[in-house]
Amino acid sequence: MLTLFLQLPPEERQRLQTFAKLVGRPMSWVVRDACRLYMDAAENCPESLNPLRAGGPKLDLANAGKTPQGQRGRPTKPPAPVNVR
Repeated sequence: MLTLFLQLPPEERQRLQTFAKLVGRPMSWVVRDACRLYMDAAENCPESLNPLRAGGPKLDLANAGKTPQGQRGRPTKPPAPVNVR
């Protein structure tokens, strides 16, 4: 048995809790069953997961899940206006 910890956005967690209550099962059962169904479908057609073959957008897997960072340091000052006579 593998212990797995998931982080979900609040709206996804609420969706999961609502569905678990609807079917009368614990959230762990719903997640395990969903993972099993997903893997069954993915193993039958692994090409569908490849975005390039499926015609979807190209994914940057090296930076997946990372938030883009802003520039470090002080912002640059705008250039001083030049008086032209």
